[in-house]
Amino acid sequence: LEAYSRGARPVVLVEHDRHALDTIRKNLGRLGLDPRGGDGLAVVSEEAGRFLRGAARGLLPPQVGVFFLDPPYGEPRLPRWIEAIAEGGWLDGGGLVVVEHRSGDPVAWGPLAARWSRRYGDSTLSAAGWPETP
Repeated sequence: LEAYSRGARPVVLVEHDRHALDTIRKNLGRLGLDPRGGDGLAVVSEEAGRFLRGAARGLLPPQVGVFFLDPPYGEPRLPRWIEAIAEGGWLDGGGLVVVEHRSGDPVAWGPLAARWSRRYGDSTLSAAGWPETP
């Protein structure tokens, strides 16, 4: 929601957990925002990998500048989600995949190249993009 508040469009929140979805929708309602795709904001009830292989085609532009992934710490599907972003051609040439993860846990970037990491106590934000060509 931070990106949305700063003008990013479209913003698609993908969540599989029913309780988390309810909380997201309630919070959006309190802010007067429509979670059904109005004004460039959509909330999708789906597993992230399935979303990237299917429903995303109707909600996202052909290429995206930033993917922010905030899975539960230790999520075993994270590498598959990163691969789905890369292999699906979702990430634009200068785009980044940013992952929030437990500090000390490595991120398997697959075909992407690590760009930066910032540690905030027990959490770290790490980013990767396409390898730079000389």
